[in-house]
Amino acid sequence: MIVYGSCSNLFHDDRCDSYVVLDRRFCGRGYCFPVADFSVHPFGNVVAATAATVDLSSRGSVCVCDSGGCGRSGTVAAAALAYLNRGLSFAQLKKLLRNEHGLFKECPEKVEQREAVKIMWSAFHNFSLDGFRLLARTSYVYLGEPGPREEAGSFAVGVTKFAKKLKFLPVRVIGKRVPYGKEARIALERRELERVGGEASAAVLEEYEESAGEGRVVRLEDLSPEEVAPHALSFAALEGAAFRTLDPERALVLLTRTLLGAARSKR
Repeated sequence: MIVYGSCSNLFHDDRCDSYVVLDRRFCGRGYCFPVADFSVHPFGNVVAATAATVDLSSRGSVCVCDSGGCGRSGTVAAAALAYLNRGLSFAQLKKLLRNEHGLFKECPEKVEQREAVKIMWSAFHNFSLDGFRLLARTSYVYLGEPGPREEAGSFAVGVTKFAKKLKFLPVRVIGKRVPYGKEARIALERRELERVGGEASAAVLEEYEESAGEGRVVRLEDLSPEEVAPHALSFAALEGAAFRTLDPERALVLLTRTLLGAARSKR
């Protein structure tokens, strides 16, 4: 069972076998993955908290909590349920979340939080457990400062291989501007996720080893085939094509050149 709400209430709830905490002020209990209030920043901790919730749910009841008990906790609870019900269409998932868990009514509140659930459902629905690896390469880049008054920005996928500076492709854009040139970062509470254990947590940590770092949001034409991680570009192209952010034909050409180059290097 997965329950979401405020830490003040859930810390006294007898149903909770374990806690996933999203507010630093309550981090003395359970597994802590702090996320800024009214946001999905850092998105790495949203992904890590989701993986932790999935793994812990196989051992008992998990309570996901934050200060208010709606936005951040609702996002992670909905994303974990999206993984556990990944065979459903998104319309079917929303119906289940509303009817059985009270989600996607008022909680989560912010547009980017609801879009986070959508992109995570897409990763899980299309790639199952590997969806966690792809999401571990994903960031949310705000145009301003994350918080109650800001939501404009874009989910961006880090598509380069080992590099001092990563390059991110924008996929799901909220607002009227694509954040080209903005700084993006992949970061999460690694030690907390190591404490959790389980296959979802392991998948996130494995990809995090290759993708942790920071860089900038770039255009597709700013990438060369030699620097691209094919699985990351494939995910970015799928999401970007669906959201009309990336040109699917140009992405396919770049992916083909990347794969051909990798094949030649193995000969």
